[in-house]
Amino acid sequence: MPDLHHDFLLCRECGADTADSSYLYNIFSPLALVQSNQSLFGRRSVPVQFLENPLGIRFRVVTISKASCTGVDQWQSDFSWFPGYAWKFCLCTHCGHHLGWLFEPLKSANEDQRTVSKNGFYAIILDNVLSESSVELNTTSALANYATEAGVRKKNESN
Repeated sequence: MPDLHHDFLLCRECGADTADSSYLYNIFSPLALVQSNQSLFGRRSVPVQFLENPLGIRFRVVTISKASCTGVDQWQSDFSWFPGYAWKFCLCTHCGHHLGWLFEPLKSANEDQRTVSKNGFYAIILDNVLSESSVELNTTSALANYATEAGVRKKNESN
């Protein structure tokens, strides 16, 4: 069955566009605690991984080939969830909120690089992004509730 539609991932902190769901990317970590496919971002089968860092902090992530977050700090090869790849933190370009990580093959990771090459990808933390369609749905629902409440108040005032 085809995907329903593409959707945008938004920064949960400021609402900025972070990525287009059409760039979701299937690459699994051999270190994932759990891997599953879920219906997210208007797509029926999105690979989601549950990863744990050395401090015991766990993250649900999706991998994506293009994103508008900026890589910061130095490339790290220690504790990479994806063997053969270096990583660095990825922050929202608008508000600086931590969205996930960039992963770049060790051979092509260069210190000035703030985005991934065609061989790299992003791991985006699901708890740090929102689906644009869910935001629109919630906004529409909230406006409908407000209109209903305003209509009830006006009716009660006229009685």
